[in-house]
Parts: sequence; C-alpha cells; structure tokens
Amino acid sequence: MTVGLEEKAPLAASPQNEGELEEWIAKYGGQKRDEILEKGRQWPITRIFDAGDMIYFIYFDEEQIMRDFTYVSTPDYVPE
Repeated sequence: MTVGLEEKAPLAASPQNEGELEEWIAKYGGQKRDEILEKGRQWPITRIFDAGDMIYFIYFDEEQIMRDFTYVSTPDYVPE
C-alpha cells in the first residue's frame, strides 16, 4: 500500500497503540499535536514517514485503505 511513498519517504514508525503514537507526536508533532492525536484515534492504523524536511502521519482504515494524513514541515515543527 505504501511502496511508492516509501521510495521518497522511508517508513519511520507504525505505532501499535496510542502511547506509541504520543511518543512520535512528542518528537515530531509540534503545533499539529491535537490534529494528529484526533486522527490517530479516529483511524485504527497510523504510519509515519520521514521525507527529510517533512514528516507525514498517514491514517488507514481496518482494510489498510488510506483515509487521511497530516504533514509537519520543518517550519511547523516546534519541540515541546
């Protein structure tokens, strides 16, 4: 499902629960923390891709169909 994306942005993580997702949000979520957490709760699968100056949080349904995404760019990233 994500092979094309992984060519340009390697998979950084695939959190298995909300606690793991929160760890990645703390690291890269910056000002989009609430949006990422809300979408991560809405969809059962979140995958995180590192495109260098952009981090993509991509959300999938139970059939692994992409349903939404959030990106955090370097200017948006503000460590907590």
